[in-house]
Amino acid sequence: MKSIRLILITAFIAPIFGFSQTTQGEIQFDETINLHKRIPPEREQFKEMIPEFRSFAKVLYFNEEVSSWQSSEREIEGQEPMGGGPGRGRMRMRYAGAGGGMNSNVFTIHKEGTRVDQRDMFDKQFLVTGEPEEFAWKVNPEQKQVLDYICMKATFQDSSRKIVAWFTPQIPVSTGPGRLGGLPGMILEVDYNDGERMVKAVSVSEEAPEPETLVAPKKGKRVTEEEFREI
Repeated sequence: MKSIRLILITAFIAPIFGFSQTTQGEIQFDETINLHKRIPPEREQFKEMIPEFRSFAKVLYFNEEVSSWQSSEREIEGQEPMGGGPGRGRMRMRYAGAGGGMNSNVFTIHKEGTRVDQRDMFDKQFLVTGEPEEFAWKVNPEQKQVLDYICMKATFQDSSRKIVAWFTPQIPVSTGPGRLGGLPGMILEVDYNDGERMVKAVSVSEEAPEPETLVAPKKGKRVTEEEFREI
């Protein structure tokens, strides 16, 4: 069913995008969490102790066969340090978000439909294996430009997530940030839950990635998604 839907969407947008295409490269992303949106109303006082936003540098290496989503060594300018003002204690926080945690290395084999997700939890590493999650995307003809690429809008919503994704058929690889995919093109921008978490491409290189960047993670205890949730 998923493949049929993808073919229909591709047939719909193919006449619109008659541009040159690339199927390999490296995409740098900024991933920004709105920390204040995650604070429940009964803990409003914590907003004074932490900055409203926290950003992370991420990178996606990809070709037609595989993709690897990792933390990037790139520094983000203007990042406010964690902790409060004078007289306030500093806070150490861990982050996890819909579609991927901050400490997550996601390796996907597109044609096989398999995924290895290296996750950190309680100072231990796990290799969560299984099939990529299927998203029942609704594609909207609305368009906008992200960097040098024309993107189309796709939305998904379930009981806990509202996702707005912008994908480009100019990079016809069905993947994107974190664990997202299933669209006829690369996802370059994502909005989770009306700004709670934003992921946006800041640069794209169309040069072939180095082979070592497209290797599945091997460190960690191998478990299924169900086993990881039980843990």
